[in-house]
Amino acid sequence: MNFLAQKGYHVITLDQLYNTFYGKSLLPDKPIAITFDDGYRDNFTNAFPIMQKYHFPGTVFMVSSYINGDGFLTADQLKQLHASGWTIGGHTENHIDLSKVSSETVVKELKNSRSTLENLLGQPIKYIAYPFGGYNSSVMNLAKADGYTAGFTTARGWTHQESDPYALQRIYCYANMGIQEFERRITHPDY
Repeated sequence: MNFLAQKGYHVITLDQLYNTFYGKSLLPDKPIAITFDDGYRDNFTNAFPIMQKYHFPGTVFMVSSYINGDGFLTADQLKQLHASGWTIGGHTENHIDLSKVSSETVVKELKNSRSTLENLLGQPIKYIAYPFGGYNSSVMNLAKADGYTAGFTTARGWTHQESDPYALQRIYCYANMGIQEFERRITHPDY
């Protein structure tokens, strides 16, 4: 996070990203959105304080059945993140590969996840990250029909204005990748 701050990156929300790409508003120079999948508790205990130090918003794509589970975010922690300007997105109810199940199961996973999160936060859930990157045209259409505004994949690379809003790419990062690899990935669109 210090690297991003020192190099002049502007951490944005998913609403800012979406509104720029599909609503024609403007982004600051060197925009980057930071997302976390699954909803591990360390998103709150480790990442949140560091990101607050830099005034960076984040996004947690939460598996709804994991809320209050061992090692996962509690309902109160999700509410605190949300109140602090973080985006909470869906990551299905049970963290299953949506491309490998029936349409009925996909609909159930999407609806139950959204319902749980919306009831908890009192706000619409607009974004989904597909667990395991498992999606196809049917899953994308069902996510759209269920009211999601955009879907995020595990496909590596930068997303851009020509990207399908239900198949947005992300930059994959891991804990011990090192600052040189991190810099390479955020400065090369097709890393």
